[in-house]
Amino acid sequence: MMGHSAVSTVNEDFGGAPKPLINSTYLAMFMFIGAELMFFSGIIGAFLLLRLSAIDWPPVDQPTLPAFVTGINTILLLFSGYIASRIWNPFNNKDIVVRNLIFVSSLGLLFLSVQGYEWIRLIGFGLTLQSSVYGAIFYLLIGAHAMHVLGGLLWLFAITFLTIKSGIVETNLNKFRAALLYWFFVVLLWPILYFLVYF
Repeated sequence: MMGHSAVSTVNEDFGGAPKPLINSTYLAMFMFIGAELMFFSGIIGAFLLLRLSAIDWPPVDQPTLPAFVTGINTILLLFSGYIASRIWNPFNNKDIVVRNLIFVSSLGLLFLSVQGYEWIRLIGFGLTLQSSVYGAIFYLLIGAHAMHVLGGLLWLFAITFLTIKSGIVETNLNKFRAALLYWFFVVLLWPILYFLVYF
């Protein structure tokens, strides 16, 4: 009897069931990003091991990577992250939010298109998965990031459609912000890969 009263009092004092410290959607997103960071850490570790143990890096018979063009492409991707950060609190004009989402997605598509064009040129110059360990680790690391950018773009397309259809309401705010968190991840990861691989 005493135990039951004590429990009831505790529940009443704290307003019923306690609220979680962090929303489950954000928690799942942070855990997923943590797993992705471990994945990329493994590939980066392999890249550094190969680079530090090689006599010549890049190999003298392999083409030079397009650092300048990719640098401009890096700025475009970072700018997309800046635009995305401006709509973290999207409770203003729905049309402005949609326009910004389309702008972010367009910059992401442009980034992938430039990367794809440069990869085609590099393959033409002889840098392939089979040409050397250098080529294999290059396409593994940069290609893995490109696939994550593509995944982020698909997510952005989905929330753009959701925003056009129903606006930003409490029920889809967490989905909206989870997509932005993932986009921030792929944007901020890229400069690290760029400086490691292209210089």
